[in-house]
Amino acid sequence: MNTRTIHLSFALVSIISLALVLWSFRQGFNLSGIAITIGLLAFFWYWAASKQPRTSVIIASQALILLDALGNGFSLYSTSIAGITYDSYMHLIAAFVAALLALAYFGRRKHAVLYTGLVVFGLGLGVEVVEILDKLVLGSGFAECADLVCHYWQDTIKDLINDALGIGFALISSRS
Repeated sequence: MNTRTIHLSFALVSIISLALVLWSFRQGFNLSGIAITIGLLAFFWYWAASKQPRTSVIIASQALILLDALGNGFSLYSTSIAGITYDSYMHLIAAFVAALLALAYFGRRKHAVLYTGLVVFGLGLGVEVVEILDKLVLGSGFAECADLVCHYWQDTIKDLINDALGIGFALISSRS
């Protein structure tokens, strides 16, 4: 995939994603939705411009961004598919894609697997902090749990477990 095609595809994904997140504001201000979407877009624009990633990584990255924006735009984060919340799927997918990117970045360094796990899990923790601040400070967000003190911590732990599973799946798939 040439550089021009990469930039055009990311521009299209950026426009669609930001439009979907802005569409989600019809339900109220969504700090975590806009912060996470802009963060993903900024990171992937930087990555595509500086690293010349493989086509599969570009497609996975763009799919992740669109799935996140669709979740915000159409309130999918508060729904379940086959008994599993959309949020759980997204944490698993996001950690998987982020771990693949981190593995590509760290390459064959001595502790690449450890660095990958720490970086991706750290990003997952950062997302949870943004979600908690959104809920506690602004009283908004799309947390599926109503009780701020008890149930939201259960959601956070569930999300971090899904992040760990996504990292594990990426590590397994990269060995094949």
